[in-house]
Amino acid sequence: MTRGAILTRFLDNFWCCHVGGGAWTKKTVLQHFLPLGFLVALVWAMLWPYPGEAISEWQVGDYRLIQTINVCTIFIISGLTLKTTDIMAALKAYVGFLYGAITILIITPCLGFALVKIPFSTPEFATGLAIFAAVPTTLTSGVTLVVQAYGNGALALMLTVCTNMLGILTTPFAISVVIGGGSSIDIDATRLVVKLACTILVPLLVGKAVRETHVTVQRFVTRYKTLLSLTSSVSLVCIVWQTLSRSQEGIMKQSVVNILEALAGAIAMHLVFLAFNFVGVGILRLSDRERKAVLIMASQKTLPVTVTVISFLKESEVGDLGLITIPCVIAHISQLFIDAYIVGVWIAKYEAQEIAPLLSDDAGDKNPKNRIERETNGGQKSTSTIKTPDGSFVRIPLHGFSCRKNIQTPLNSTESIPA
Repeated sequence: MTRGAILTRFLDNFWCCHVGGGAWTKKTVLQHFLPLGFLVALVWAMLWPYPGEAISEWQVGDYRLIQTINVCTIFIISGLTLKTTDIMAALKAYVGFLYGAITILIITPCLGFALVKIPFSTPEFATGLAIFAAVPTTLTSGVTLVVQAYGNGALALMLTVCTNMLGILTTPFAISVVIGGGSSIDIDATRLVVKLACTILVPLLVGKAVRETHVTVQRFVTRYKTLLSLTSSVSLVCIVWQTLSRSQEGIMKQSVVNILEALAGAIAMHLVFLAFNFVGVGILRLSDRERKAVLIMASQKTLPVTVTVISFLKESEVGDLGLITIPCVIAHISQLFIDAYIVGVWIAKYEAQEIAPLLSDDAGDKNPKNRIERETNGGQKSTSTIKTPDGSFVRIPLHGFSCRKNIQTPLNSTESIPA
């Protein structure tokens, strides 16, 4: 038995013995690990802030030691999972890429000028949403949603990589202009660029270099993609936990009304992004797969980069960092729920229009380009492997094909880590 099999069996046995609930519970927890992690971090920080506060005070120069390790871990994993072939494949969709990149790095950050003017009961909430609007697109959750919706996963991945690398240069200056403009706040954008380059760009490139130079690492990433996903998520939760712990006193003073204000502002911001990009992709007349990729990626913002930027700001200049983090976490979670609903609608539509006709017994004769390879189970037809119009393959049970749970990720799609 290989080490991988031993580790997998140990984790499964541990889960069954100590967590219980079977496969359904395990799948549910893994799917919603990040929101659950944020909830645990919030409760722990509010009830017992000392550990997180103490750990966050460990510093090496201007860097908080544990938070920096957490950030580097996230982006090393991002580099390890980055496939060069997927990036090259996306170059064909250059129109969608250019629109998405300009929207993510230039247009959507401009909404920050309006966000900082919102009269929240807690002023730090406006600052938090403005910072969230200024950062690049999500690292992997957006790509995952695009792939699930049968969109252009390669284009989504290219937007993620390029905007997050360029965002190291654009984000600090956007924040400096939006938050510091017309006020007494003075943000050192150059200093922030250097810190982001050291904690984001360098780990990302190191992870990518290790992947490209070691075949064993590629096999490891493929085999332990779930473990890497959890590691990345835990690192992000740890950053949020430490930030919330340091600001426990101020957070406990917030009323339910104040939190609802932050929620309303976060949802409104994302809906504005979606509406703007819906019009944009319509004007460009992108293909269906490109439209899905650009609409999702150009409307989402990344939480890891946001909390990294916040951790490098000075409380004496921008206010309580924990309070600034709250609307960012809320915005991240709300955008995932909203976009998951949109993706669900796209999936249902795609199944009804493209997949359902291929499941008829004579589909092979009528549609020779969309060949169905049926598998049998004791003489009974059980599943179909279908080549869809976009060239990908999906494996579908012959009953209940319209149920989202029965539609598997395309076999040639991008594997990504949800974060």
